[in-house]
Amino acid sequence: MILPLEPQQRLGSLKTWLDKHQELMKQSADHQKDIRVVFIGDSLTKYFLTAGHLIWDKYYGPDGAYNYGVCGDNTSNILWRIQNHELVGLQPKLIVFQCGYNNLFADKSNTVAEDTAKGIETILQELMARCPDSKIIHMGVIPIRDPGLDHQCLRLDAMTEKFDNQNNIYFLKTRAHYLDTYGMVDGSLRTSDGVHLTRAGYQPWEAEAGNWWPNWMQIHNQLTANSRDQADHIKALFLGASLTNFLGGDGRQLWDSYYAPK
Repeated sequence: MILPLEPQQRLGSLKTWLDKHQELMKQSADHQKDIRVVFIGDSLTKYFLTAGHLIWDKYYGPDGAYNYGVCGDNTSNILWRIQNHELVGLQPKLIVFQCGYNNLFADKSNTVAEDTAKGIETILQELMARCPDSKIIHMGVIPIRDPGLDHQCLRLDAMTEKFDNQNNIYFLKTRAHYLDTYGMVDGSLRTSDGVHLTRAGYQPWEAEAGNWWPNWMQIHNQLTANSRDQADHIKALFLGASLTNFLGGDGRQLWDSYYAPK
């Protein structure tokens, strides 16, 4: 038996899967200089280009995000793809990684959550080794209505959240976004198969989009340091989004003339 932490090609539909792998390698080669953000995972990642395309097209695609989701992949399959040149030559600012469902669906053993967590940890280590300058956001498992499977989702999240080091790996909790007001899994965010997301199911990713900007954490740390170091000199604060930020770029002359001297 192949363990979740061991790389493996897909056993079913191998030719189609390898063709997809070749397609993604070509994507990396053709767009190497343009790829700033990599989304890698299974069908939930892949379907961002279909069910979630409105959010993808608005927030992610324009910022250099490229999709490496493959339907049906488990941890072993994703590890194999990474180790077999799918991301070769890339140094993205950010990697968004999502995986685990297909392990939980296929393995009914009592240790499936532990085994899957080991596979996820191995993938994170592989990503860090191949893209040492990238920040990695590891998506938590989205809850599912099947009580038995959802119990494993909770266990898996509890284990993999510990991989968050607040340096180059960040765990993003997703569960609360997919519960209704009664704390139950919101079925309206799932398709009829109970697994994949509807268009509305991708809406929470819109709410989190700003936090995934490739330099967001670096900028946050820089601003925190500025506040600490300049506390005695700050008389006015400009706090906002891009329009405020542009005062330090295109609006620099105006800033230097009127605001900084104050």
